[in-house]
Amino acid sequence: MRWFHSVVTAYAHCDLPCGVYDPAQARIEAESVKAIMEKYQDNDDPVFRTRALLIREQRAELVKHHLWVLWTDYFKPPHFEKYPQLHDLFNRATKAAGATGGKGSVDPAEGQKLLDLIAEIDTIFWETKNDGASMTPSASSESPTPDLARITTDDPTKQGNPGKPQSFYQRPAAHLDGPDEVAESAPI
Repeated sequence: MRWFHSVVTAYAHCDLPCGVYDPAQARIEAESVKAIMEKYQDNDDPVFRTRALLIREQRAELVKHHLWVLWTDYFKPPHFEKYPQLHDLFNRATKAAGATGGKGSVDPAEGQKLLDLIAEIDTIFWETKNDGASMTPSASSESPTPDLARITTDDPTKQGNPGKPQSFYQRPAAHLDGPDEVAESAPI
């Protein structure tokens, strides 16, 4: 009988080419950066402002991380051939999130510039996804999760910034998550 056994702990970074990529992650963090800049401008409390700067820097680092993952893992040579401006676009976007932009400024206009660059990347990303030009290893295999339908709305009740169209994602009705949802939708 074994009384003792050794435990081996393994650590890994999720850099598996799973094929799940979306600029929305960078956009959400960039929206936080801009919102923090706005809150910073509206508040005179030095403690609040210091906290806002720290959080803004963390969010800006996450923007850069998500952009780098897209740039280095999702986009492949055929994408860069079709969209020759892509390298420059990513370079400008990561700089806008870094010290020359989001991390180095408290001007919401700088946050908007970052969001505009991410929107350009988003447009190209979805063009490559819709063309079937994705060069990720899992692009030809069935996705383990349902695809999300991209929807743009002008309805102010469905967005955080009234008056501006906002993109959000919704699961298609044909995809159900579990047995409870299947039972509810099945005829009686």
